[in-house]
Amino acid sequence: MLAKLHLTGEAYAYGGYPLRYVHEVLNARSEYQPPGSPRDLKVCAEDATWLCVAIVRNPLDRAVSSYIHTMSSSILARLFLELNAACVSRVSNCQKEATFAEFANALTVRSQNGNRSKGDGHFMPQALSGYMRGVLYLPVEMFSFAANDSSCPALAEVDARLDPMHLAQHELAAGAAPNAEHYKVKALTSMPGSEQWPFPRIDAAVKAHTVPAYDSFWSNTTFCRHVISCLYGADLAMYVRACSQPALRQCGVYRDACDRQLARLREVCGLDLAGWQRPRV
Repeated sequence: MLAKLHLTGEAYAYGGYPLRYVHEVLNARSEYQPPGSPRDLKVCAEDATWLCVAIVRNPLDRAVSSYIHTMSSSILARLFLELNAACVSRVSNCQKEATFAEFANALTVRSQNGNRSKGDGHFMPQALSGYMRGVLYLPVEMFSFAANDSSCPALAEVDARLDPMHLAQHELAAGAAPNAEHYKVKALTSMPGSEQWPFPRIDAAVKAHTVPAYDSFWSNTTFCRHVISCLYGADLAMYVRACSQPALRQCGVYRDACDRQLARLREVCGLDLAGWQRPRV
């Protein structure tokens, strides 16, 4: 959206690209204020002049990314109180050193005790509002494809209004790339077992641009099924449904991305996705 408004350079110069500018400047303008709650998106189902898009991510990646982002932020880690007791097998400062497996243990406790805190959106399920009529759900993975799919009328309006396929080029032109804070450089393949690495080891890999492949965090299929189909079950249901929109299945860029990601969920996590075609939220 910044790129389409020709604000990428201004946002980058402002500092803290992109969120600081969006939160402090763009969202202060009435025409760009985000919805305060899912109820505010009712207009999407009632007014065809609106284009409402929800971008979703494979829970396999979002879970690991949420762990890295939360542990990288001392503020977020402190807010996630359940982390205090997550490292039961060793003596450590769990809010600084938790492994991904221990982070998942803390998520399990929070899902059982019902606690909530500021910053939950960074690590709790994002699909609690359910699947909304009138909203176009797009997997973020499709935006990594270099070219637009000109044969896809369902995506033509998205491309015309936002041009998401060329975000990297817009950032590069504005001097905003590489944005190391938000783009993690991951290994293509890694030895399994990354879920047992203490966070300082993960953090060192992030800073060295050698983050283990996210699939290496899921070497235990029982653990994977618990996290993905239980803790992030609502997100999984939304993602599978987002990849099952008939109007978009004709679009090569969408279909290819979805087929790859759904195959990962089956192969990495051993999930039978047939039961997730209908949302469980």
